[in-house]
Amino acid sequence: MRFYVSLAVVLAAVVWGQAGFAAQKVVPRGNRILAVDVGTAEDNDYNAAFAKAKAVGMQDIGLSQDWSDIESSPGNYNGQWFTIANSYYPKSSTAVTVTLRPIHNWRKMVPADLMDVRFSDPRMITRFEKLLDFVFTQMPDTKLDALVIGSELDVYLGKDPALWKDFTTFYKAVGAYARKKHPGLRIAAESTLKGFTGSARVYLKDLNRNSDLIGVSHYPLDDGFAVQDPKVVGGIFDKLVAAYPDKKICFYQWGYPSSTLLNSSEEKQAQFIRETFKAWDRHASHVLLVDFTWLHDLPDSALDQNAKYFGLSDPRFLAFLQTLGLRTYQGSGKDKESYRVLKAEAYARGWGR
Repeated sequence: MRFYVSLAVVLAAVVWGQAGFAAQKVVPRGNRILAVDVGTAEDNDYNAAFAKAKAVGMQDIGLSQDWSDIESSPGNYNGQWFTIANSYYPKSSTAVTVTLRPIHNWRKMVPADLMDVRFSDPRMITRFEKLLDFVFTQMPDTKLDALVIGSELDVYLGKDPALWKDFTTFYKAVGAYARKKHPGLRIAAESTLKGFTGSARVYLKDLNRNSDLIGVSHYPLDDGFAVQDPKVVGGIFDKLVAAYPDKKICFYQWGYPSSTLLNSSEEKQAQFIRETFKAWDRHASHVLLVDFTWLHDLPDSALDQNAKYFGLSDPRFLAFLQTLGLRTYQGSGKDKESYRVLKAEAYARGWGR
């Protein structure tokens, strides 16, 4: 529907003017991919939540699983989430990015019998290849945008050259296997922005020689979880594009909490969305995907689970997790200002039409 882009810009400018926003020149969406992490509100109505995400133009949805949750013991797999995805998302022409996590942040998430096995060990590599065979058979009808191997893996690998070497060997082998079994599939490894800009950057350069896409996770926070000024977004995009000018960048986790405990607000969260689209427009040819985390705020019960999983009970950390949503949790959920801004920004560029 490229014919209507100019009209969309005009209409968006009118909407922004009514809302007090300054109109700006925008870049049509082109081949860029807009993704949203879809979680439900209190009513637990996934269909309604999914429709809300599709309404802003969502094209891709992420499906993430720890390896240990899929393979409980050698060769025994649980693929229910993959089969559900295969029956649901193709009907709405929604692609899926699958993240399989042998590493998730600070934890090694492999089957119990492999916990003491090095990543470069042929046993580890062969088992993951069999895991890939299983996952692919569960999703025969699904369009896969990418396979991401590991989530925020730089946190676990740290500054240990031997660990990085082992994982790089593993990643190169299983990535090549995935491409062979699923021709055209793009491979990425997700790391934090701190990894890309800090002491892990050299290791990540070496690892990402084997990547088709550069996977990034980031939430603009200070060490105490207080939010940074939304204007930092532009510099973040600039640094990553400068570091990887020849590969497409994908922000697989990208969010900003609205809690006042973190010196934030719904308006700051909305400004983060605006700054994201400004930066994305400037780097439209280099940044392929942005996945906004997430659609709804979290309930207290989910906070308890995350506190146990990450081993953190700091109220500021929990406030960060709970208020990342673009919509509230109570009842059927209500749009925050960030959801309305996301919709307007996306519409202006041709998404959601």
